Amino acid sequence: MTRPPAIHVRAARSEDATGIAKLAVQFAGGVLASREAREAAVLATILASPEKHLVLVVEASDEQVIAFGRASWLSPPPEAPHHSIPDGWYLLGLLVDERWRRQGIAHTLTTRRLEWLASRSPECYYFTSEDNTASHTLHKRFGFQPIAERVHVPGLEKDGPRFVLYRRLHAEHPSLSE
Repeated sequence: MTRPPAIHVRAARSEDATGIAKLAVQFAGGVLASREAREAAVLATILASPEKHLVLVVEASDEQVIAFGRASWLSPPPEAPHHSIPDGWYLLGLLVDERWRRQGIAHTLTTRRLEWLASRSPECYYFTSEDNTASHTLHKRFGFQPIAERVHVPGLEKDGPRFVLYRRLHAEHPSLSE
């Protein structure tokens, strides 16, 4: 997969909260001001502990944030149900502006995040909703295998678990250039 011309992948900075919020509004709707405040708070927390988080953004040539993805260490609280996600490193929050999709940006962000995670752990995880075909397809190319269905993700469920949990063993998939 080739990367489109005139983009730049870099670590997120606090001033990227507005661009990330715009992508979140595009994806899920809502009011930009409330999303911006939420994304700024989340980004500030993440940037304060870089040993547990990575946030990458993709900029177009005009310095507009057109995509982002993150990786984080997650650990469910002690009171979480038995079918919760396990402690571990996770790929999270991959969003690409709809005008820039199908150009290899999600692949590039996933590759960069997996490179970062491979230096920290022999395995990593990701979860997605049961019906997110695009995510299932993308991550399968990177060697992720489903290991549990209907897992509980603390803070995300309202009507019960509807997530599939995937795991990637880095040693079984050393090449990320595919």
